[in-house]
Amino acid sequence: MKRLFVLFFVLFVGSIGFSQNEELDSLTIQLAYQNPDTSKVNTSISIIKLLFQSKDFSKASKFIQQSEKLANDLGYKEGLAKIIYYKAKIYQEEGRTVKAINTLKNARLLFSEVKDTLSVAKVNSSLGVLEIESGNYKEGLSYALSSINELEKRNRFEDLSSIYKSLANAYKTSGNLDKAITYNLKRLNADNQSNNTKRLVETNKDLGDIYSTKKNYTQAISYYESALGYANSSDTNLRASILPYLGDAYLKKDDYKTSARYLVEAIKLNREVDNKKEMAIALNALGELNLVQNRLQTAEEQLLEAANIGKIANDDVALMENYRLMKTLDSIKGNFESAFVWQSEYHKLKEKLDSQQTKVTSLITEEVDQEANQDTILIPDT
Repeated sequence: MKRLFVLFFVLFVGSIGFSQNEELDSLTIQLAYQNPDTSKVNTSISIIKLLFQSKDFSKASKFIQQSEKLANDLGYKEGLAKIIYYKAKIYQEEGRTVKAINTLKNARLLFSEVKDTLSVAKVNSSLGVLEIESGNYKEGLSYALSSINELEKRNRFEDLSSIYKSLANAYKTSGNLDKAITYNLKRLNADNQSNNTKRLVETNKDLGDIYSTKKNYTQAISYYESALGYANSSDTNLRASILPYLGDAYLKKDDYKTSARYLVEAIKLNREVDNKKEMAIALNALGELNLVQNRLQTAEEQLLEAANIGKIANDDVALMENYRLMKTLDSIKGNFESAFVWQSEYHKLKEKLDSQQTKVTSLITEEVDQEANQDTILIPDT
């Protein structure tokens, strides 16, 4: 076994030595000369963690393969659980959701056997995120809610941010916007505690989106401006993702000058990064701005472009808003037959989206009662 790991070291140290940090180099050398016992497994886990953090999943997977076998041979469940957990997280990063879920369940079983409650909570958190993202709301909410108490007790702010995000998105999708706000505010606190700027941008923007849906545009603007403040002025992608919504919120507040400034910049930036979803939103909003100012020809050009982009992006929400605006435009121009067609298309899309929301709402409602009993649920039934 020792020869196997020395050989493993020789194969990898050359490719790792000068490309990774000193800690990784030191651990790799240490691993090569350790006896095949639990300390070797623990060193391997430290290496796997560093490789995972640097997103070198290929090398991490090779260390996982070797160390998983040793941990199995030693009957070292705690080490095996951690190795399997990282294997699952790599599957998750690679978008292999089914494999990630199944592997996480294996890790959870091992963590529960060694009574590692924090790791069980972390695994349940990851399972909650994956299940909710996959549309399995009943299972996802059960896992998510079961993880929160332990994560809050241990101040695991990064994990809490992820799980609060998934819960907020689930409730937003179901139409329970107040519940979505509650979890996003918890998420915002976690992001502040961890000082994670990227997540602060995302959370503030999500809160802005929810308040826009509630037509509370003053609050929406406040959160969008906060998101913009956290985004680096040179970060084109982040600014491009915020400006269309901020410009639209100012439009709804009848601040046309500020709205136009943000929307023109939004269109410019989103053309640069080829972001079709936000491009459609910005064009819809600028089209509406020109519509209310009676610049009908300009409005029509922008709305037609928004419709084409919305279809390419397969964005039903942007298309539904576009059809509403096209109906208004044709009504003003006296093209009532065309306006009727737009109205019909609008209602078709609205029925489709309402149907999807109703389905999610019924699934989420079944799980709401579990929130009051989070501390009694540690490992959901499978």
